[in-house]
Amino acid sequence: MTRRDDTASDRYDDFTDDVLPPRRPRPGPGRILGGVLLGLVITAALAGALLLGRPALQNDQQQSPGAPEAAQNG
Repeated sequence: MTRRDDTASDRYDDFTDDVLPPRRPRPGPGRILGGVLLGLVITAALAGALLLGRPALQNDQQQSPGAPEAAQNG
């Protein structure tokens, strides 16, 4: 007589797939406030970078005030 070995896959073959995992606990007020603050910080950082970077992105054709006249006349 041979005895069938019980392996992990054989033991769990009888379970069906309709078993749901446990629900996540609701986030507390601190977790919600932390997420809101994080979103505000990221938004403020992006807006600040845009405001500080706009002057560098402008394509002005003006000469610098310290340029000599020979350089301006060509």
